[in-house]
Amino acid sequence: MPVEKKKKTPDDRVYTPSSQARAQLIAITTEMLRELPFPKVTARAITKRADLSLPTISRLFGSMSGLFNEVQKKLLSDTLRAHQLGLVLLRTKP
Repeated sequence: MPVEKKKKTPDDRVYTPSSQARAQLIAITTEMLRELPFPKVTARAITKRADLSLPTISRLFGSMSGLFNEVQKKLLSDTLRAHQLGLVLLRTKP
């Protein structure tokens, strides 16, 4: 996915497009869940690593539960895609 350039808002805050912030939060949350104990994966820690404001999670996902649900969907989707690709590769071997 191409990374969109962050723009400055009129009051000098950095603007991150919603689609980019959403993908970034899902990726960072996944990464943190792999690295840290679950209680350390907080909204504050996630948004700090993503360099986004704390309310961004609520705005994009409704809550931390919403973010965790999206992470779960992404991981399941990636796993199923990898499994299907593996089956296709096995079928095409001579």
